[in-house]
Amino acid sequence: MKNPWHKAGIKYLSVGVVNTCVGYGVIFFALWCGIVPEVANAIGYGVGFVVSYILNKTFTFASPSSHKRDLPRFALAMGIAYVAQFLVMSFAYRILDMNPYFAQIVGGVVYVCVGFVMSKCYAFSSKDS
Repeated sequence: MKNPWHKAGIKYLSVGVVNTCVGYGVIFFALWCGIVPEVANAIGYGVGFVVSYILNKTFTFASPSSHKRDLPRFALAMGIAYVAQFLVMSFAYRILDMNPYFAQIVGGVVYVCVGFVMSKCYAFSSKDS
């Protein structure tokens, strides 16, 4: 039997490809329009949140629980992931003087790692349905 973390991880990364295209497309377009990196980041992650919730609930974790249960848990999980990535992105851009596009990507890696663990262990966990 395959490790359930492996199967969920592959699905999460697949959803992440779609979500990344959408989210970073919005972020990079906003940057191109002259919006400061922090605001562009918030807009892109807001759009990405909606796409991510729908795809992860239905495809990655196939949660049978109600939206009433899953949505607040997912919001908390992604909120924690977002804060972690935002701190890393802002530090890389403001303190390390990293290119704002690259700083977004570095922060995104943090978001993916924290988001997966929080989604698997908390947001869509069937242990306390």
